[in-house]
Formats: sequence, C-alpha cells, structure tokens
Amino acid sequence: MLAQLPTTVKMAREHAILGLYPESLQMFEQAIGMIDSYLPSCRNSPFNQRWISTKNNLSEEYEAIRKLYQTVRRFQSNSPPPAYMQVQERQISPSEQNGVFQFAISNPNYRGPAKGLGRFEGVPFDRPPANEPMDSFQNDPDVWPAPPMLPNKQKKPTRPQAQPVVKTKPPPQSNQRKPPAPANKGQKPAPEPSNIRNYDKPWRANTKPEGEKAAKKGEGEKSSFLESVYPDGVGPDTDLIQALERDMLDKNPNICFDDIADLDEAKMLLQEAVLLPILMPDFFKGIRRPWRGVLMFGPPGTGKTMLAKAIATLGETTFFNVSASTLGSKWRGESEKLVRLLFEMAKFYAPTTIFFDEIDALGGKRGDSNECEASRRVKTEMLVQMDGVGSSEDEESKRIIVLAATNRPWDLDEALRRRLEKRVYIPLPSDNGRRKLFEIYLNSLEKSDDINWDYLVEKSQGYSGADIANVCRDAAMMPMRKKLAEIRSKGINAKIIEQIKDKVNVPLCMDDMKEALNNVSRSVSNDDLGRYEEWMKEFGST
Repeated sequence: MLAQLPTTVKMAREHAILGLYPESLQMFEQAIGMIDSYLPSCRNSPFNQRWISTKNNLSEEYEAIRKLYQTVRRFQSNSPPPAYMQVQERQISPSEQNGVFQFAISNPNYRGPAKGLGRFEGVPFDRPPANEPMDSFQNDPDVWPAPPMLPNKQKKPTRPQAQPVVKTKPPPQSNQRKPPAPANKGQKPAPEPSNIRNYDKPWRANTKPEGEKAAKKGEGEKSSFLESVYPDGVGPDTDLIQALERDMLDKNPNICFDDIADLDEAKMLLQEAVLLPILMPDFFKGIRRPWRGVLMFGPPGTGKTMLAKAIATLGETTFFNVSASTLGSKWRGESEKLVRLLFEMAKFYAPTTIFFDEIDALGGKRGDSNECEASRRVKTEMLVQMDGVGSSEDEESKRIIVLAATNRPWDLDEALRRRLEKRVYIPLPSDNGRRKLFEIYLNSLEKSDDINWDYLVEKSQGYSGADIANVCRDAAMMPMRKKLAEIRSKGINAKIIEQIKDKVNVPLCMDDMKEALNNVSRSVSNDDLGRYEEWMKEFGST
C-alpha cells in the first residue's frame, strides 16, 4: 500500500495546482489514510517519528487547500462574506449625488462650496472666522499641526571658504610687457582630476612610476608606445594599444639556434634574410635591400616557431607573436585598426620582428565562398601595411621583419604570397637531426649504457621534432609506471607513494625507449610530405 503513497501525494499536489480542489482533497485523504493504517505496525520502529511528521505535513497541506476551496466556493455562490470582511456602507448625501465630494468624517469647520462654482471650487479645510480663536482650529483632530521651528544655530563650516577674488585692471603703461607675478607663485597648483578609468591594470605592475619616467626621458630612455601617442595616457585607442602590448609583445624570447637541432640550411637562409640586414645595415642598400617578409612552411612540429624566436633573440629585436585570436574583434572596424596599430607599434619599437603564427587563418584566399566581409577587410589592411613597411627613406633605419609560419601554404592568398618574398621549407629532421634531438631531450635524465642511438634514429624515421619529444617524455615515465604496476595489488595511497618516491629515479634503459617508440606513432603522412614538396617546387624561394 505504501508503494502508492508518493504517486498519490504527487497527484494531489498537481490537482491543487490545476485548481481541481475536490480531487486534490480526496487524494490527500487517501494519503493520510495510508499513513494511519501503517503507523500501528511501525510503532517500535526508529522511523515512527518521521512517519508522524510526514502525516502532520500532509494534514497542513490538506487544511490549506480546504480553506482555499471554501473561499472559491463562496465567490462562486455569491454568498455574503464573513463578518470580519463586511464593510458598512455609507449613505450618499444629495450634495454628493450632484457631483461634489465630501469626507466621510464630519468636520465642524468645513464650509461648502458656493453655488454655481463647479465641483472643484470647494475648500474642505478653511481658516476659522475672525471671531473664532486660532486654538480651536489648531486643536482640530483632522488637521495636522505645523512642525516646530528649529533653533537658528549657525553651523561651523567644515573647511575655510575661499574669499572671492576681485580682479583689478593694472594701470596702463607703455612699457608693460607681462603682468606682475602672483603672490603664490611658489605654491604647487592643485592636482587636476584624472580622466583615466579606475580599474585594476595587472599588466602595469612592473612599470616604473611617472616621476622616474619623466626623469629618465631626458636621459634618452625610450618611453612606451602609448605615451608617445597619448602623453596623458587617455585616448580612443588606449585599450587596443594596451591589449596589443599585453598579448603580443615579447621583448626577450631567450631562444638560440643551439636549442634547435638540424635545419642548417634553413638557419643559414634566415640569417641571410633576417639577421644580417639588422647587423649590417650599410651593406643591404639599393638592390641588396633586405627582404620584406619570410614564410616558413612545412609539417607541424618541425620547429618553425622556435626558429622565429631564435631570430628575434640573436638580432636583439622586439618580438611580436601574432595569432588570429589576437586580431579578432566583435566590433566592426576594430580588427583593421588593430592591424594598423600593430605595425605602428612595430615601427616605434624597431628593430622589430612580427611573427604571424598559422598565417593561413588570417591570410586565406580572397573570394572564397566561406569568406566574410570582416575577414576580407583585415586581409586588405594587412597587405597594405606589409607593402608599406620600409617604403620610405626615413623608415630604413626602423627595420621591421615580417615572419610567417603555416602548415597549409596552398591556402594562402596570392598577394600575401608575393609579399612574403622568401619562402623556406622546414622539412622533417634528418638522421643527424633526430639523433641530436634525442640527445637534447634526454640530456637531463640519467641514462644506462645500453642506449643504442643508431637504433633510435632508424626506428624514428618520419618522426617530427614534436613526435620525438613525445617519445622521450613517454620513456621518462616508464620507471614510475613499472613501480606502480608492482604495488597496484596492494592499493595505492599516500604512504606507499612516499615510500617509492626515491625508487623511481632509476636510469633510463633501452627497453624503455623501445616501448615508448611502440606507443608513439608518427603524426605526418607521406601524402602530406609529397604535397609540401610539390608546393616547394612551384612556389619555393630559397
């Protein structure tokens, strides 16, 4: 029987919500009856009190719905309301029938309206006649007395009030050049309120105070781009400039060519195209002018981004790492403005390296069916800015290098491909490169003497630099996995982990490397490699 109790209570409440009060009351009575029939059998049970409490709650709901149902029936039957809800009706006087309002409470001082003066001419509370004392009018219970007058005490001013300054014209003088100095010339003027919005700016935590900036400006220290554009720090593009400096600017990448294995030909080409024009500006003039842009394309994970950062580090240039999300904005026209501000900021911090990572997301082919108007405007602005880099003689000293990297060079726009005059193919690492990569990644680990480097180089044929890094990382975890497999039957807890913490630091052996090579596969297919080589033969420029 109790199995139907939840359904009965649910149906009773739903009937009450829908206004079906008789059905709801009947359901509540059934539910309460079920509990009454069950209570004698669970008198000694620990749940007895909970059943009693449940019955009381249902009884309260039943009473509330019953009263509500009685009220609804009273409205439907037009029966007179209870005594406490009845209101005594007031007799309407003949004057009110004519349209003149009178108060229900009698007022002896009320004077009716004059005849023929309309319904709004009556004055319900008038001043007493001249022969009646004022006290009788003030003691009228229907009239609120006026508030008492406060004592007239003169308050002391919180701050000294400035006296009005009366300007007097100086006497006319023939040799008068400038007015006399004021008396308070040595005093500092009051600080003017700043218009800068008051919110936290965490990217300015390491900036120097304004006093130090002003003192060092005279010494020749370079100020920020925001101060050069808006000296007071307030302008229409302040937020955009701060976003560019926060998200893109990297003044010291700290990566050198020694951190990159193999790619000797690509390093030499980048040094000639990018690094040497910065170090030898007098040589690269006229027909030997430096290249405007360099495109690095190839399979993913071959070190294109690291090459760009190494070029910026060796040339001691300011590095801008640009992505599609940084230049994107939901406001119309703001993405193009970000591109313009990016190149203006690059001229200010010159020599500068602007690196467009995954440039195919920004510079895809124009005219495609999936292209939107905002994307086309961004491409056009980027092409205009790239074509104007280093175009004038004044900007020859402000060297700006545009580097770009992509895994899909065949998706680039033709005009963008022309502006990226050097197009360098970054292939998969060779045998010597893979051996050096294994040595670089395993340099910090303790290794056993049975490591066969030739076997690793042979088995990693077709692996990219990122794939080799994954192999080394997986092999470094093998000793810990073996120890965990031994103790997994006993259960893993904090005490056991503390005991084996020193036992997992064992030398890396050849078996671990073989197992890691079996676990990690190559990420670049032969079809993709053939497509890169075909594009290199058609559009490559090395």
